[in-house]
Amino acid sequence: MKRRNGEGTIFKDKNGRWVAMAYVPRVDGSSKREYVASGKKYEVVKKKLDERLSQKSRFTPPSEKNWSVGEYLDYWLREIHAREIRHTTKTTYEVMIRKHIKPFLGNYKLRELSVFNLRCSLDAMEEQGRTARIRLECLRVLSVCLNYAMSEEGGELVSRNVAQLVKKPKYKNKEIVIWTAEQAAWFLRVAQNHPKYIAFLLILIYGIRRGEAIGLSWTDIDFEDNKVHIRQQLCRIDGKVVACDLKTDSSRRVLPLLPFVREALLAYAAKNGPAPPLCAISQAAATLGSSSEAGYPKTRRRPLRWCLPQQAPPPTPAPPTTPPACKQK
Repeated sequence: MKRRNGEGTIFKDKNGRWVAMAYVPRVDGSSKREYVASGKKYEVVKKKLDERLSQKSRFTPPSEKNWSVGEYLDYWLREIHAREIRHTTKTTYEVMIRKHIKPFLGNYKLRELSVFNLRCSLDAMEEQGRTARIRLECLRVLSVCLNYAMSEEGGELVSRNVAQLVKKPKYKNKEIVIWTAEQAAWFLRVAQNHPKYIAFLLILIYGIRRGEAIGLSWTDIDFEDNKVHIRQQLCRIDGKVVACDLKTDSSRRVLPLLPFVREALLAYAAKNGPAPPLCAISQAAATLGSSSEAGYPKTRRRPLRWCLPQQAPPPTPAPPTTPPACKQK
């Protein structure tokens, strides 16, 4: 049957294969007659032609480039998503893409990525020792990227987000072990003469982040109204420790200056003077470390423990194994 104008052309080449051609809108607004598909079966070629023409009917100009998953992830993170996220988040995404996603999915064509491909890649990750948490993070990063590729702004390069269709790995958060009051008091006694004692005290008492503690200055301490203002934090960007915005809007807060914290701050000021940074920024910068071989900045996951003498904290009292005997009347 002869196809009408605008429906493309299907014909047999000299080798007897069906070939589909059509005028397809380009990104710059023009149209160009181009090859769409070829194959031995007419029905298969017609289906691919109809899919391309359906894009045309929705005014969806296809990208000039047939992206691979790895190429598009790099482009998306560098040119698009980097403007919307913090530098530290970008570093985490970059490592996740480079170390975990691209080795397994990087060579697939973006338009051809399927649930089956993704499922097989997740199984391969598990076989090579990637934890469930890493695989979940890979799916999360890939899902954000594919959402942009599906959008009109992203050119509608894909029709669905396969990262949201695949079954997610099961992951259970580890139980958080909280220090008892006796253990916290023991820690403060042992760390009392440590150069970073003030930072440890603020982290332990107020539960603030490490970057917030070492980012405090004397102007953030209001001794008249007994308040501590959390306004900024320190973070490492391109190998340099700089002041940056807090992680969230709710992170900007005012905390009460407790009496024993006030005494510790005044004692620190009397000993060192008001000129030095409150929490010894130069030492804190050394604590943050340099980049590791894996690409992450070196960090201390337990900043309250690594500096202490090799002494065991007081054990938590164990519950009695048998109930106390009842007194006879």
